[in-house]
Amino acid sequence: MMGKAKRILIQSTWAAVLSLRKEVKLLKSDGLVARIPKDVPEPAPTTSKQAPIAIEELIADGAVLEMGHLPVGFEIKKLKIRMPAKIDG
Repeated sequence: MMGKAKRILIQSTWAAVLSLRKEVKLLKSDGLVARIPKDVPEPAPTTSKQAPIAIEELIADGAVLEMGHLPVGFEIKKLKIRMPAKIDG
């Protein structure tokens, strides 16, 4: 398992959904637990035809980051990341 969440909320616009653009206004996660495994797998191959997903705002308050080789977790009480610039793709 690389991660889990109790609830994920994704907000976008109808224009982005109907045109199949990969633009997300808000991604909010409650109860996020992200785990970095001891042996990190290779990244999945991508092609230049795949457009990146643009997330304008990410909120994951109360997230926990676990390291696979350590018996501890790091709690992140407040996490808010904003990316106002659009990604060309």
